Amino acid sequence: MNTSVLECFKALSDDKRLAVLMAVLANPGTDLVELTAKLGVSTVWHHLRALVNAGLLIKDKQDSKEAYYYVNKEKLLKLAQYLTSLAERIK
Repeated sequence: MNTSVLECFKALSDDKRLAVLMAVLANPGTDLVELTAKLGVSTVWHHLRALVNAGLLIKDKQDSKEAYYYVNKEKLLKLAQYLTSLAERIK
């Protein structure tokens, strides 16, 4: 199995990370402060880092202070293709 796929599954196996991903999907370009306020999780930065490292989120740092997060559509599509290829093997 591709290590990239494993990293994605590992990142998504945490319910808080999945909530962070869904929040960014619902509000592209959100930042750490907004996510922390919305989700009420003090360790949002930790979950963001894991999702960025897995390639599921893109961190756009426009200035030295603020970073904005977006879902990496290409990565999600590749993950979906991988799951589809597994499902097609079911007889």
